[in-house]
Amino acid sequence: MKINMKTNFALILIALLLIINPNVANAEVLSKEAPFIEVSNDISIQENKNTDVFVIGDNITVEKEIAGDFFAIGKKITINSPIKGSARIVAEQITVNAPISGSLLYIADNVYVSTLGEIEKDAYGFTNKLVLDGRIGQSLNLNAPEQTDSEIISTISGKIIGNLYYSGPKPEILENSFINGQVIETMKDEDIENTNRSDLILSKILHSLTMILVGLILLKINKDKLSDIVVSYKTSFGRNILIGVASSILIPIIVMALFISIIGIPIGLFIAFLTIFVGYFGYVIPAIALGQKVFEKRPLGILQLITGVLLLDILTMTPIIGSTLSIIIVVSSIGLIVNKFVLKPKVTKSKKS
Repeated sequence: MKINMKTNFALILIALLLIINPNVANAEVLSKEAPFIEVSNDISIQENKNTDVFVIGDNITVEKEIAGDFFAIGKKITINSPIKGSARIVAEQITVNAPISGSLLYIADNVYVSTLGEIEKDAYGFTNKLVLDGRIGQSLNLNAPEQTDSEIISTISGKIIGNLYYSGPKPEILENSFINGQVIETMKDEDIENTNRSDLILSKILHSLTMILVGLILLKINKDKLSDIVVSYKTSFGRNILIGVASSILIPIIVMALFISIIGIPIGLFIAFLTIFVGYFGYVIPAIALGQKVFEKRPLGILQLITGVLLLDILTMTPIIGSTLSIIIVVSSIGLIVNKFVLKPKVTKSKKS
């Protein structure tokens, strides 16, 4: 799979970081039952964390032990202390200088696992270059774009207890390395299922990043209005579903009717685009509603947004239930917009008359 990783993720991460106000979103220590979440430019974990950790920032450093899972989005991420759970990281540069008891999922421009770094389970993801001097307890699944520059080809000098799977250019395996299993190229017919699974993981991570980015923009534009829309979504959920179903049937008919005349074509295209836009980005509203359900006693903010987006993305990956949930989210989001911004003004106007 050919991907310009540096360009794609630099754009996403820079856009995400620019809209974050570090003075508003400083470190926020929650209870042991709740995840630790921090959004700032420079983040350093200087205390042991007995829970899952979610961080978004520019330079992120882990200096103390994390007992749970570690989720991070940033430019440069360095792990200098043990992580007892798994690590899920999106960054330009990832450096692992400590043990990770679970697995490592990475999407990055460069990944470096030093001699101090050890991943107990699998390591898998997408990167331009991975350098392994440490140890991987199970298998390494390495997906990289085709390279013409030999200086950015991945190199293996450490230990892999399982297999080494790779797509793209074959990594350079040095003499002092140890691979207990086989070296397998995964871009063959028998490995299409693994590739599709990796593509699904990548698409879900990109979707989560996009929804978080959109949600942060909406929070900064008008937090009170967003809160009002979320309340309307929850209190009129059944009505939103019914209106959304009706709208999903009527809108294509209206658009096709408009396409008959030359004057109606621009209007039809606008309505079609608006419907697709609402159906996709309307995901943010149900996500915030779900996040508020998890953290009922906390005011609307980044915590509910990130939690809701991650939970919905996990739920929508579930077979059968995931497809049904995705349809409900799209239909209810369309119904919300029609109900709140199209039907409600008309009802109010009729009452005045």
